[in-house]
Amino acid sequence: MQNMENRPDFSEYLVHFTKDNQLCSISQKNPTLAFQNMSAKERLKNILEKQEIFTSLIPWINKKAVCFTECVWGSLLAHSFNYSQYGIGFTKEFIFNNGGNPVFYVRPDMYESQQWNKVKTFLTPFQPTYSKKRFLSKKVVDYTHEREWRVPQNLKFNYSNIEFIIIKSYSDMDSFKDVVTNIGVEKFIVMENYQHIEKLWPTHKIIV
Repeated sequence: MQNMENRPDFSEYLVHFTKDNQLCSISQKNPTLAFQNMSAKERLKNILEKQEIFTSLIPWINKKAVCFTECVWGSLLAHSFNYSQYGIGFTKEFIFNNGGNPVFYVRPDMYESQQWNKVKTFLTPFQPTYSKKRFLSKKVVDYTHEREWRVPQNLKFNYSNIEFIIIKSYSDMDSFKDVVTNIGVEKFIVMENYQHIEKLWPTHKIIV
């Protein structure tokens, strides 16, 4: 078995970021409709209180899943600005053993193949800038930087399963004080602190 401990480009953890965005589906059958008007912070708080992450509709594939990223920390800072600075982290072991799997980024002509139907939940079209042929549209479709994993059903967890919680600022701690005792204050990562570190020592050349 390959040793991954000394790989700076590799992480043993996965993060689910919440968003302020509108939901992809406003169907009355969508269980996340109740969270429609919540902020990213409120959605994270709700996840922690219920100890469950509900699936949401995935663009392109019209299937539901809970999404995660395995970005390493330097990339994670930039990644958070595309979603929010609120997230929850688990080990890959926990996610895999709850039905999770890495996403496959495949060419659109392969993506449309009937052979992929059984695993379509784990697919995303891949049409990079260097593609000479435009299969889907003139728009570039390249999410490979997200290093995405998906779980095809609601993810239930215990507080002991949580590896870390990402919040935006120290002032956010008051909003999570009801769960801090159960999770442990040491598991909370304050994003603004690490953004300041990157400004002082910009080893990852991330604009914050």
